[in-house]
Amino acid sequence: LLAVACADTPSQYDDSYDDSLDDKADVWGSDSRKETYQYPAGPIKDVAKSTAAMVIGGGTLYVENGLWTGYTHPIGETYDFCPGQRFAKQPALSQCSATLIAPDIVVTAGHCVDHEYCEDMQFVFDYAYDKKPIKPMAIVEKQPGANAYRCKAILLSGNDRDEDKRTGTDFALIRLDRKVTGRA
Repeated sequence: LLAVACADTPSQYDDSYDDSLDDKADVWGSDSRKETYQYPAGPIKDVAKSTAAMVIGGGTLYVENGLWTGYTHPIGETYDFCPGQRFAKQPALSQCSATLIAPDIVVTAGHCVDHEYCEDMQFVFDYAYDKKPIKPMAIVEKQPGANAYRCKAILLSGNDRDEDKRTGTDFALIRLDRKVTGRA
């Protein structure tokens, strides 16, 4: 028997961002995750520019008048996080990430495309805070449409992993609807 519970659960998360929780260990051991803006200029920020948020669901991301808007809820509400848990107030728009490996090709995990159709996949670059957010959900409101891409084709996909044996493959290569420029 396993019982898991949280303390008092608030009825709604607010949009404030509390960086005093940044050193809170929500994972085994020390939680050293950082937002992109917390790194100095250099290789990590350069690589981050080639990382995209993978958005699954044709009606989740809307591009209009050159801007995209994502419709989602805070991740803490979507997945019923405990109050005060790190990143709980951030949007739950992306299901997976992808990395640019050629001008119009990204690689992602194979399990991210299992049972998904190419026409339902969208990829958003620069889906990261460039400074400490005042309203964490604002990142999904009226962002540059040039950073949003659609899946043109699933070129190759493999997901035959065996979790118990820690063997197998878990990857997918996706061709985007156009070339990505200005990224590492």
